[in-house]
Amino acid sequence: MTRSSYVRGLTRFDKGDLSGAVADFNQAIQTQSDYAEAYFYRGLAYSDLRQMPTSKLLRHLNCMLKNNQTLVRCPARHL
Repeated sequence: MTRSSYVRGLTRFDKGDLSGAVADFNQAIQTQSDYAEAYFYRGLAYSDLRQMPTSKLLRHLNCMLKNNQTLVRCPARHL
């Protein structure tokens, strides 16, 4: 379920359904609290929605780094 929530979140993110993506990433994080990629993309979605202060986005990125995960992809608009 964790992986499917994450993949569904990526699909929604890519289609511009940012609120739906956040909900899916939240579900993935609830199931697996160290899911770095879900934290990362949730942070990007929140940022695009302008609903997350920079400090919280940085905490999301920090979580990703602490879990020593490598991102499979990064949307070009966020490079």
